[in-house]
Amino acid sequence: MLLGLSLLAAVTLVSQSPNQSPRRAADSSSTPAPKRITATRALQPVTIDGRDDDPVWRQATPITEFQEWRPSEGGPPKLPTEAKVAYDAGNLYVFVHCFDPHPDSIITVLARRDYFTPSDMVWLFLDSYHDRRTGFEFGVNPSGVKLDAQIFNDGNEDFAWDAVWDVATRVDSSGWTAEFRIPLTQLPYATTIPGAHPICIAARMWARWTSAIGFPAAATSSRVRSTSAASRRT
Repeated sequence: MLLGLSLLAAVTLVSQSPNQSPRRAADSSSTPAPKRITATRALQPVTIDGRDDDPVWRQATPITEFQEWRPSEGGPPKLPTEAKVAYDAGNLYVFVHCFDPHPDSIITVLARRDYFTPSDMVWLFLDSYHDRRTGFEFGVNPSGVKLDAQIFNDGNEDFAWDAVWDVATRVDSSGWTAEFRIPLTQLPYATTIPGAHPICIAARMWARWTSAIGFPAAATSSRVRSTSAASRRT
C-alpha cells in the first residue's frame, strides 16, 4: 500500500461552516479515530497565485501538526510547514507554506508534467470514495511542475490520468508556497459520510535531506510500506 493511502485512513476533511458540528463516521474497533480538520468556505473567488492574501486564507485555521515519516517515523520536522484548507461550491483549495530559512537551498528542477525530478515537493492525497484502496494524488515542486495520478487496487498508480486542476507556487525569503485548486468535478466521491471527505495533506519532501514529513503523521511502521513509486519522490 502507498504511504499516502495509509495516511488517508487517518484523517477526514469536514466541509462545513465554523458554527456547525462535524458529523461522526461510524465507529470501528479496528481503526483509530480519524483526525478532523475544518475547511473554511470561500465566499469570494480565490486567486491561484501562490499568495495567501485572499480573504479565505486569513480566516482558515492553519494546520501545523506535521511529523516526520522519512527517514524516521514520528519525529519532529526539520522545518515548519503550515497548511490551510478551503472550499466553495465547485472547488477544493489547499494552501501550503513550506518555511525555509535558506531559500537558496531549495532544490527544484523544471520539467514536463508527470516527470519525477530530484526536487523538493508537496503532495496531496484524496480518498474520495473513503475506501482506503483507491484515491487521487496531486504533487508540485517549487518550479510549478505538476504531477497527478489515480490510485487503484490498493496502491497501484496510473500517471496517465491527467485531471484538470490548478496550482501556483512561489519562492521567497520565507521559503516556498503551493496553492492548489482542485475542481470537485475531478473527484467522484461516495456519499456514505455526508459532508465529510477524506484528505491527506500528505507530504513535504526535501531533496537535499532525503527527508519527508506528513499530516496526519504516519501510523506505525507495520502499517506503512513504501512502494517503488513512493521511493521515487525523494
